[in-house]
Amino acid sequence: MRLTAGSRWHRTVAALALTAAGVASGLLAVSGVVAVGPASAAPLEHVPALTGLPQTLAGHHFQQVLPLASGKPVPANWPRPGEALQPAASPYPTAPGAPKPYKSTNWSGYADTGKGAVFTAVSGSWSVPGISPSASAYSASWIGIDGFNNNELIQTGTEQDWDSDGDVYFSWYELIPAAPVYLGEVFPGDKITAVINRVGASTWEVKIADLTRGVVWEGAVSYTSPGTSAEWIQEAPFDAVTNRVLGLANYGSVTFSDLGVSGPGTQSATMKPIYMYTKKHGVIRSYPDQYKTGNDSFDVYFGNSGAATGYPEVPVGGVPQTTTSLPSTTTTTSPAVRPTAPGYWLLGLDGGVFSYGSAGFYGSAAKIESGKGQYEVTSMAATPDGRGYWVVNAEGGIFPYGDARYYGSIASMNSVEPPVIQVTATADGRGYYMVGLDGSVFAFGDAHYYGSCQTIGGCGVFEVTSLLPDTTGGGYWILTENCNLVSFGDAPLISSFGCESRSVATREIARSAAPTPDGKGFWVLLTSNKSSQIYTEGDASSYGNWTNQLVPHKNNPAMALLLTPDGRGAWVVFEKGQVEDLGDAPDLGSLNGVNLHAPIFTAATP
Repeated sequence: MRLTAGSRWHRTVAALALTAAGVASGLLAVSGVVAVGPASAAPLEHVPALTGLPQTLAGHHFQQVLPLASGKPVPANWPRPGEALQPAASPYPTAPGAPKPYKSTNWSGYADTGKGAVFTAVSGSWSVPGISPSASAYSASWIGIDGFNNNELIQTGTEQDWDSDGDVYFSWYELIPAAPVYLGEVFPGDKITAVINRVGASTWEVKIADLTRGVVWEGAVSYTSPGTSAEWIQEAPFDAVTNRVLGLANYGSVTFSDLGVSGPGTQSATMKPIYMYTKKHGVIRSYPDQYKTGNDSFDVYFGNSGAATGYPEVPVGGVPQTTTSLPSTTTTTSPAVRPTAPGYWLLGLDGGVFSYGSAGFYGSAAKIESGKGQYEVTSMAATPDGRGYWVVNAEGGIFPYGDARYYGSIASMNSVEPPVIQVTATADGRGYYMVGLDGSVFAFGDAHYYGSCQTIGGCGVFEVTSLLPDTTGGGYWILTENCNLVSFGDAPLISSFGCESRSVATREIARSAAPTPDGKGFWVLLTSNKSSQIYTEGDASSYGNWTNQLVPHKNNPAMALLLTPDGRGAWVVFEKGQVEDLGDAPDLGSLNGVNLHAPIFTAATP
């Protein structure tokens, strides 16, 4: 659980964690949770005893078995968890005979507890929820022991965030009050099963498995915990810097299943429903439905079930109504058809998206911030049908909009990499590449890795500006600032000697490039502070008379070159938002004369 904050080309991660604190009544002592009904409220059914591994794990073959020690602890200089909140209790009516719910500013789900019960194991399964785009919102799904009525908590789960990293999904474990430990990336829709089991006086075994990816993280940790409760929780994490609960991501709904516990006296413990509410107005923002004894599961929902304030009209024991649904993580198998009408998007360094022509507006990353700052946005790529796009920032965080889907990010890998300069989608839109300034290449989804500048001993001393997939999808080119075009996979070798010579002679930078429709040539945008020119190599010169045109400008460098579908025209996009149309490219508009908050850094076509 964490929040990110950063400055240019730099990333810091703030540890977000739950801490517990007792309340005067003694009924509850979890961060922001207070009982709103008497302790003698009608109990729910008991959670079944956990006698072994859940059925979802038993006999499952894993392609990767990773120790917990392979995780990445939050460094000592990162912020630590904040103080526990102390909201006031305010009871709401419940259905006749239903258990009295508990209120929380950051938890929703169930806690299993009872007098004399000592929990030594807990299990649970869920699917990683896909979250909706937001300015900044966070969520965590987890199982744990303790924390409901004491200050200890051992937990493991997944996190789903939308912030200056774009979509972020990963697995973790945590031993309160220590910071969480990042384990690895997960994906929306992945089936997760987790078990926490005490194997010694102060030794616990933690196992969390991604059954969809065939990966399991497991190992023993040392922790002293009284074991007075077990939990299955959908959480809004803390900002460790401000000690405040963060905005909850719209996760739709999550089903917790394979619930199980073990330990002395746990057969008499009962489940307690927990509702997440806003502290200021007391409005529900996440709530569980009835625990189902038939299959040992329950659902938890984002939203307020249609009620303006207070608890849902049909609380635990009834059928919840919600207008929120889980975002789909499935992809269509029908081929996507690109729009025939021309259009383009302009992308600002601050993440602002500006749409023209057939390019529809599906969202902007301009207002997505985290803590102290925001990462510069460097590239965007359209989905095959033009009804969505991915935006990437310098850290490798992905922002998918429209019908664009999340297939992973460098930011979600919790690794320090060179600044990312470009994202490029695969032909079917089920994957994408990211390329760094040093020529490092990262492939996600169905994107196939064919090598990088590092694998061939480097691409020269100049920084990389573009990655260009070839027309077959079996390779790509990497372009450097001095116009050196390097082939990977089955991308054909195309001489760039003439372009390199001009770049060196005129000190122009190869800012952007595009291959010809047949993949036997390319156009490159050479730019300086005074002028820009489109240079051709291979068969690019045969596509029209719009090339080799000099476009003068002053302190307004050209940043992107966009082709028309037939290659007989192009748009040149400038830092201040102007767009120059060449050849058969129509005039679709620009930001000329607009006072921008940040310069235009790149552009894309549907």
